[in-house]
Amino acid sequence: MQAHALAHLPWMAVSKASNSDRAEIERLAAQTAQFTAKVRQAFLDAIDQIGNSVDTKRVADLLRQGRVSEAIEVVSVAAIAAGLKPVAAAVTDVLIAAGRAAPIPALGQAQFVFGAMSPRTVAYLQQYEFGLIRDLTAEARRAIGQIIADGVTNGINPNDIARDVRAHIGLTQWQSEAVSNYRRALENADRAALQRALRDRRFDSSVARAARGEKALSPEQIDKMVDRYRQRYLTYRAETIARTEAIRAVNTGNLEAWRQAVDEGRLTQDQIVRKWVFTHDDRTRHAHRTIPEMNPDGVGLNEPFKSELGPIRYPGDPLAAASNVINCRCAQIIRFRAA
Repeated sequence: MQAHALAHLPWMAVSKASNSDRAEIERLAAQTAQFTAKVRQAFLDAIDQIGNSVDTKRVADLLRQGRVSEAIEVVSVAAIAAGLKPVAAAVTDVLIAAGRAAPIPALGQAQFVFGAMSPRTVAYLQQYEFGLIRDLTAEARRAIGQIIADGVTNGINPNDIARDVRAHIGLTQWQSEAVSNYRRALENADRAALQRALRDRRFDSSVARAARGEKALSPEQIDKMVDRYRQRYLTYRAETIARTEAIRAVNTGNLEAWRQAVDEGRLTQDQIVRKWVFTHDDRTRHAHRTIPEMNPDGVGLNEPFKSELGPIRYPGDPLAAASNVINCRCAQIIRFRAA
């Protein structure tokens, strides 16, 4: 396996697992790493396309006329939603691929074929794609509104506000504000700019000289530093979204495959057990570390796992509380157990 795929393996759990469970954990880790990269690139490509489509001249002209609400509407909900469709499509592809790769036992019958067009799968994907696009679009709109409102309040040149509208699409409202604050810190030669974790440290010496009053930063330098900072934030967000959605799709696809096997009469529900596997590092929620203890015998096909944060069907469960899902790197192992 490649190093990047192994980065999410729960090493301590692997060392104690059976050979078959270890192989399944490694398969899921490799699959998740591959699909995370696919979703991440889809998101970055979509954001780039949406940003390039923004009519910055129109935004700036409306702001000069004081027509702020109309300037916000230049980047419409419909345009953002349409631009994000490839992200939802990538997640759909991941779910289907995971379902097709699920290790369903043959049990003397013909090879299992995952039904991507089964009514339950289609209904889930339609609802899921709608929810994903809706949530990402709403966050983009909040960020755009914040950029324009802050720019108008602070008397920023309309051209610069329009530039930021284009550049900040894809960031959350909080991340967008962090980028704007970083720019202000650089413009004010504030040493606080040196405390930003995502800054490009190659510029630190220039920022430090400016903070000491030795040599001011040029507008071109500030633009370059801010753009680099923004790009890193965008990459960070893309990775967060991609990991969350890939894990969710992998686990959903695997679970749906086993459900289809039951629907076809290949297996019965009482022949299936699911186990929770968590990643052993300091980034894992305590609530996820205790899930195996709270479910020592695993759970059934349609039974949720008990957790300190409430029931959760599988890692990335879209129906679970956000505090139980975001940035989760856990996995579920689904096994056939003979009666």
